[in-house]
Amino acid sequence: MAQGAVVLMPSGLMLFLGAWGIRRQDAVWRDEAVTYDMAHRGLAELWATLLHVDAVHGLYYVLMHRWFAGYDATLRGAFGDTVGLRLPSVAAMTVAAAGSRCWGSAWSAGARGCWRA
Repeated sequence: MAQGAVVLMPSGLMLFLGAWGIRRQDAVWRDEAVTYDMAHRGLAELWATLLHVDAVHGLYYVLMHRWFAGYDATLRGAFGDTVGLRLPSVAAMTVAAAGSRCWGSAWSAGARGCWRA
């Protein structure tokens, strides 16, 4: 098997499965609705909210705020809000699948790790 294929197979499969049905009739779960609301608040309003409730998710909300700042300006018209809400999770899981494959290879092959043929 080619060197890159050992990483591309699990990450490609994850990307496919994550993107499959990403819209789900544009229905969102309660936690997704809260994330969308928090991410679309101004940073001052977000900070004020985090001082009183839900501070454990503060970094996540700030990152999603930054994500939506770019997404809303570029891709929102083409893909809609639901895709913008779920795409960071699909990307993170795709990277995690590749990382898991590399980690598994490193444990089974020593120093060659990810690039084991």
